[in-house]
Amino acid sequence: DAAADAAAAAVDTTPVVVVVPGIAGSSAQHYVRNFVHECTHERGWHAAVVNHRGCDGHELDTPHLFMFGDWHDLATALVRVSARRPAAPLHLIGFSMGGLVVCNYMTRCVPRVANVRSAASVCQGYDVERGSHTLSTFYGTVMLLKMKSLVRRHRERITPHIDVDHVLSATTPQEFDERYTLRLYAHRNWSRVEEYYADMSCAPHIARVDVPCLLINALDDPLVKPHLLDVPLDSHRRNANVVVLTLDRGGHLGFARGLIPQHKTLLDDLLTDWVGEVARADATE
Repeated sequence: DAAADAAAAAVDTTPVVVVVPGIAGSSAQHYVRNFVHECTHERGWHAAVVNHRGCDGHELDTPHLFMFGDWHDLATALVRVSARRPAAPLHLIGFSMGGLVVCNYMTRCVPRVANVRSAASVCQGYDVERGSHTLSTFYGTVMLLKMKSLVRRHRERITPHIDVDHVLSATTPQEFDERYTLRLYAHRNWSRVEEYYADMSCAPHIARVDVPCLLINALDDPLVKPHLLDVPLDSHRRNANVVVLTLDRGGHLGFARGLIPQHKTLLDDLLTDWVGEVARADATE
């Protein structure tokens, strides 16, 4: 029954992998589903996915969609996961923007839940302000269209608080953030979009991470340019908890094997091996 399940969960020490998807992502994304399958079916762990606000058909309770890099929703989710499974080690995995969220949580959230044992970030850019200057028109447009689609879907909830037509007429991600994010988060006192991007960047903080933290990037990533990868290298030099893995190829969350893509990617193996090694090291302490 429910009481027995709750009692069993309270003493269960099986690792829990908490996944944070990329921009406008949720548990419906194929890379999330594949990775969760590897964690649960192949490794026997538990898994939880943090669906971003307003995504995957979920209704909004406020006019606020998810905010790029903000860690507060992750913090709320982890409190709930930790309360249900207080004896279980938690391992955080963030994909793309989700990696930024994970790194910000690990270095800026006070207090944190006590049972987070590791973190991993895949294909994030670390410095949002610098990255915004080198984002191509094509990928900027893709991101903008995703955000506009969410605004349209939640128009009724958002309309009383902001000029939705003005938001939807934005032609760049920067214009979208000026017309939507800065206005709805006016209490954060960002006067310019550059201040918002700088505040959401994990680059100034990541070297302070206090648990093993894996940072994965690919040199051929079309969204994250190589000049942004000085951040993980510098963080590794300053903090032995930071482990950097930079591959020549992999694209943005690709990492396919062979000429014919397989269900299981190199990334799935890298991340599950990472969690497994940290779990084994903890067991020997």
